[in-house]
Amino acid sequence: MTITKFNQIFFCTIILNASILGVAVLLLSGCQKNPFGTIPVTGTVKVDGKPAEGVNVTLIPISTSNLGAYGLTIADGSFVTTTAGAKFGCGAQPGEYNVTFSKTDVEEKYKSNTFRDPNDKTPLKDYVVPPLIYIIPERYGDIKTSGITPIKVEKGKKNHFNFDLSTKK
Repeated sequence: MTITKFNQIFFCTIILNASILGVAVLLLSGCQKNPFGTIPVTGTVKVDGKPAEGVNVTLIPISTSNLGAYGLTIADGSFVTTTAGAKFGCGAQPGEYNVTFSKTDVEEKYKSNTFRDPNDKTPLKDYVVPPLIYIIPERYGDIKTSGITPIKVEKGKKNHFNFDLSTKK
């Protein structure tokens, strides 16, 4: 079967229209109260028994029909979750989730040179990507090595989860 110029234009038009429709649905769904059927999910993160501030908490759905959710801890180690694409603090969809944690930094010498000067002609390949310093052990950022038991978010339950992480192996 040969693809004619007409067929190419036809298929491109269909893909473009589907994309526009998808974006419109996403934009309009933000106007609804709870388009994803999320429920509040909160928790605390402690590291070596102390509240941990600035920790990224990521809920990775075990079911492919759910969306992921995320949160960031504040000074007392507490967090609220937000589902990707939904209103801040809306929580997560009911279901099971693997949970990962990360908090990284870079060496001080890299912090002052965050943005590239638009007049700099140095090829991008010559720039050094700063190595990450893991404030929370790197193992907590991977579901295979974290040792964290999956959580279950359920309607009608409190859905508050406490996590005690350790810097010791």
